[in-house]
Amino acid sequence: MPQHFLDPLVERVYSLMLAEPGVSLSTLAQQADMSEPQIRDALDLLADMDLVSPDGATGDLRPVSPRLGLAKYINDAEAELERRQSELSQARSALARLAAEQDAAQNRESLVRIVGLESVRMRLAEMAATASRECLTFFPGVAQTPDAHNASVPLNEAALSRGVAIRSVYQGSFRNDPNTLAFAMHLAQMGGETRTVPVVPIQMVLVDREVALLPIDPEDRAAGALEIRTPGIVAALGALFDEVWMHAERLDQFQRRSEGDEPTRQELELLKLLGEGHTDESAARRLDLSVRTVRRMMAELMTRLEAGSRFEAGAQAARRGWLD
Repeated sequence: MPQHFLDPLVERVYSLMLAEPGVSLSTLAQQADMSEPQIRDALDLLADMDLVSPDGATGDLRPVSPRLGLAKYINDAEAELERRQSELSQARSALARLAAEQDAAQNRESLVRIVGLESVRMRLAEMAATASRECLTFFPGVAQTPDAHNASVPLNEAALSRGVAIRSVYQGSFRNDPNTLAFAMHLAQMGGETRTVPVVPIQMVLVDREVALLPIDPEDRAAGALEIRTPGIVAALGALFDEVWMHAERLDQFQRRSEGDEPTRQELELLKLLGEGHTDESAARRLDLSVRTVRRMMAELMTRLEAGSRFEAGAQAARRGWLD
């Protein structure tokens, strides 16, 4: 099929030839205000489109009526378009069939071992591209590299534009790593929700509450990941995320509080009460607060003190002179 249609210069040459069928090359160049090489190129294109043909007697190129020449071009173009549409329809059918076969194979294999960091990254990209409702992530105290950040940004933007909810929980100590902090802030700015807790239980990605990715070895990220589709396990991981999320602190609150490190009088009193052996319930009664508020305050103090336990939080507070 011809690959060109009439651009303005070619159309000008064709119009001049229709007006004066026997016009010479030099006259065409003068009338069209074009060089002779340009005229020859235009004639080649017109010949490719069957809009000019050689005269049987002289061999000179003569214009073909547009009703014939362009009708043939249009018919050829329509035939090509129909062929391409048929190929596209076949490709769509093949994609749907192969994707269904892959999903069926993965569903049969409820636990898939993904070996190697690069394979894990590729699988994460596939999961992000196919997420339809939500993507839930636990980020423990693992630094976010610039490469991982750059690779994740377009995937997150595409998912958010499709209406996918992205919720991430970071370990509070992430503020000490500039790359991880920049990634978390950028995700929040794009429309994702980010919260922090003193200690993240596991590294995890959970998509649509149907498939989860967990590290094979939490101490060795390069070992790969386990892809889990078993409904019971996936449901348990979803419940774990919901529980951690409910008690986590929003990123904006975390940033505002981190700017002023000194504890409030109420926070100091809570530390002293817990240090004296009071339970959450007893401390809540002394402070006239709910037990949930006491636990949230303690979680915030642990994050600020970068402590993994209440005992460590008390030790850190003492070292800073808070309990003097």
